[in-house]
Amino acid sequence: MANVHDISHPIPDLTGISHDLAGPLNRAFYFLSDGANPASVGGNHSSVLLPNGMVGLGKTEAARTLWASSPYIAMGDYRNIRFAMWMAAFDRHTADGGFCSTAVRAVEDAYGAVGIGLPADRVAPVITLTVAQTTTDLTAEVHVTDDRNLDNLSVQVLLDGNLWDIDSTGSLSLTRALAGLSDGTHVVKVTATDGS
Repeated sequence: MANVHDISHPIPDLTGISHDLAGPLNRAFYFLSDGANPASVGGNHSSVLLPNGMVGLGKTEAARTLWASSPYIAMGDYRNIRFAMWMAAFDRHTADGGFCSTAVRAVEDAYGAVGIGLPADRVAPVITLTVAQTTTDLTAEVHVTDDRNLDNLSVQVLLDGNLWDIDSTGSLSLTRALAGLSDGTHVVKVTATDGS
């Protein structure tokens, strides 16, 4: 004879709090599709981890991105899911800017809003360049600061359009003998990217 258990329980009313109970992946998808209000507004439609809020991609594009992430999803944790969604957004929007596309930044913001990684980095590194010339040498001091502690920093220094140095620390002291350089004005150009 089968053992029968009474499993009747009252079903709680979840009206109005479904997003609070949805879990990080559902909440991230909600933000990805519908966006988020600035944190100052508060409530279910914002996150203190995303102070300025975000614009969502819309339900259709968010669903397409989720579907496109399936080849990248492996067993693992929430960060693996974020990475899969990020790769899918990148693949779908390479022509729209790839790493800097609105869709990739929306994925970063949505998952950052629920504490899975950081929101998108929209602040470019700040470059300080000091160049001096003596009778024999050209010197350049380069310092780069970043709001995210120089994550994924890449600094490239060009002299007259030719590569002078590449660095990832954000602090360079360069010297070049003037011998071999043409007389006249020379141009030192510094570019810095931080992976954002």
